[in-house]
Amino acid sequence: MICQSKIDVSITNPFGGIDNILIMGKMYECELTPTLYDPTTLNPAKPSYVVKCEDGKFRRYNAEHFRDIQEVREGKLKELGI
Repeated sequence: MICQSKIDVSITNPFGGIDNILIMGKMYECELTPTLYDPTTLNPAKPSYVVKCEDGKFRRYNAEHFRDIQEVREGKLKELGI
């Protein structure tokens, strides 16, 4: 699945500088995680994606920080007035 980041995420590089992990507006390969449960309340946790980041590592982020490709297409069509 392809999804678009709504956030920027950066980390400091131990050799100096900053490395970007996610860039806002960029498309990433992602997969929706299975339903996870909060161990203290046993309620379902918020949905999340496992995302292949800029550095090639896979990380888990809340789904609210991404738009799936369908949402991106609908936004573009609305923007074009179609």
